[in-house]
Amino acid sequence: MQRMICIWFPFLESERLIRQNHDLAHRPFTLIMREANRAFVSALSRNAGNMGFAQGKSLADVSAAAPDMLYYDADPMRDMRCLQGLLRWTSRFTPRVSRGGGHNLYLDITGASHLFGGEDALLDTIETELKNFGFTGRLALADSKAAAWGFAHFGKTKSNIRAEILEGAASELPVEALRLSYASTALCQRLG
Repeated sequence: MQRMICIWFPFLESERLIRQNHDLAHRPFTLIMREANRAFVSALSRNAGNMGFAQGKSLADVSAAAPDMLYYDADPMRDMRCLQGLLRWTSRFTPRVSRGGGHNLYLDITGASHLFGGEDALLDTIETELKNFGFTGRLALADSKAAAWGFAHFGKTKSNIRAEILEGAASELPVEALRLSYASTALCQRLG
């Protein structure tokens, strides 16, 4: 039976910047992208998110609501290099690692978890080491990439979903965890 870990980095961009400038650790800030004549928030720090700001807001709206907010230009190339470095680091747990869309990494740990004290111990090790590096990783372990992705994005901070509990655990996830098209997700939400 295949066992896949999905590691999702919800604050990769801001945490990468905090690693370069530790003074930002307790300050709210956003990363902005420019497209045509529009500047918008492409990522934000956890502190900025706690203030109610979200990706996609225009820089003008954020500036009006929080004039003291710090802004930095987003650097998608550095973010991808950072994610690539994290991918190389995860290869210490298994040689079967890959990058998914967005800020997701996948580790196929089939037959390897016993080398690290079992599945739960492996998840704990990965989570602890990522925190020591300054990164927030939401981890999920399941029998498929799709299930691991759903639980990493919409489940607990760390989930170990075995086949026997998958159905019950999945019933608690929102429809978005199925990764359906926008129209299909909206239809499912309307139907309940």
